[in-house]
Amino acid sequence: MFFVILGVSIIVLLTGIAHILLKLGSRQEMGRTRFGLIINPITISGYGLFVLVTLLSVIVLRFIPLKVLTAFSGLTFVVVLGLSHTILKEPIDREKIIGVLLIALGVIIFNMRF
Repeated sequence: MFFVILGVSIIVLLTGIAHILLKLGSRQEMGRTRFGLIINPITISGYGLFVLVTLLSVIVLRFIPLKVLTAFSGLTFVVVLGLSHTILKEPIDREKIIGVLLIALGVIIFNMRF
């Protein structure tokens, strides 16, 4: 079970990092074309992480129900909020904090066994 939790945690973290890479890639000036935005190394790294996340998800789904992985995927919002604040210097306001707390609470409630 430890490896399943570790796998889900890695999936959530890598998905968040992939989103940050796509945002960073969108800021690049690669030939001033839209195609340049798509093929720059930072953006391609983000795509690569999404492929890796997909492969890890297939492996993890052998051991847990889809609904569990889907619920934990909501925590990607928490990771993206933290990374975007730290790396991209995007502000965190009260509404974002409340939203993240509600998401985390939802994941906890969803996975409780009554």
